Amino acid sequence: MMVDKFLERNNLFNDQIMNAVNQLGLANVDVENARNMDELTSMCLSAFKKKNSQTPTHAVE
Repeated sequence: MMVDKFLERNNLFNDQIMNAVNQLGLANVDVENARNMDELTSMCLSAFKKKNSQTPTHAVE
């Protein structure tokens, strides 16, 4: 029962975080889909490159 309550809270928290990430348009990686560390690294780099290519760069005055 205690574990079930923890999992329920954890899943609710994760859902809230992902909703905020998506609303803000932040890059994210679903780490559960990675089969190994190399694949996770590739997923992270791809998300980073994709997000950076969509973000305009300009000088801050």
